[in-house]
Amino acid sequence: MDLANWRDIALVFLILQAFILSLIPGAILYGLWWGMRKGNQWLRQVGFPQARQISDRVEEESRRYGAKVAAPLIALDEQVTRVTHTTAATATALRGRQRSSHV
Repeated sequence: MDLANWRDIALVFLILQAFILSLIPGAILYGLWWGMRKGNQWLRQVGFPQARQISDRVEEESRRYGAKVAAPLIALDEQVTRVTHTTAATATALRGRQRSSHV
């Protein structure tokens, strides 16, 4: 066997090593691709509708309890506004009477 044969054998072993070493990242990439495909499929079928249902429920509960919390404050503001307007109207009416009685 001369040097050319050993070179060819070494080249075959080098190619074999490169092929075997490229199988590992290839298998990892294939697994990631497959997982992403299955994950997207699951999200479309189960995940997004379930998330939408939960977010709708959270929105509904937030609105309901927000209205319960805000109702007394709104009622108080309405009362203050009524009293303020009534007081202002009464004061205006009294001022008008006082001016007309002096004439």
